[in-house]
Amino acid sequence: MRELGGFGIVILGLICTFSLLHHPNYGTLGPLGFFVISALAGCFILAYPSIEKLVVTGSGVQFEMKRAAEEVKAKAEEVRELVKGTEFLATAMQTTLRSIFESFVYTVNTRYMNPIPEAVRTRIEGHINRIGIFAYPNEEELRNVLERINADIGPQPR
Repeated sequence: MRELGGFGIVILGLICTFSLLHHPNYGTLGPLGFFVISALAGCFILAYPSIEKLVVTGSGVQFEMKRAAEEVKAKAEEVRELVKGTEFLATAMQTTLRSIFESFVYTVNTRYMNPIPEAVRTRIEGHINRIGIFAYPNEEELRNVLERINADIGPQPR
């Protein structure tokens, strides 16, 4: 509603200015001054909630928009936090994908070796643990899933 009021004042000032310009008793500067005042009043009404201080000097009008600046700073901080979260997720995804890739390569390249060399087995287990921690942040849930999988596989020779 405030926007409509400010816009209305500017439009009415423009209409009055044109009508005063065509009136023979007024010069040119009076109606133009009236339009400038009405335009400033309309702009002031539009920006009123965000204006902290209004200073009129001989060189012009100065507005201090404190609330708008605070809102911009708050939004910028929110964006920074989102970027940090996104960077963390990207790093975690890259680490997980690397672990999956290395585990897969080890598994494929040792598929005919029985038993798998202990160094390779240790590496695969390390990668599986990294993936498991990322997939199941809750330690108890991870432990339950690993117990279920190991029960499905059965006893494993070492």
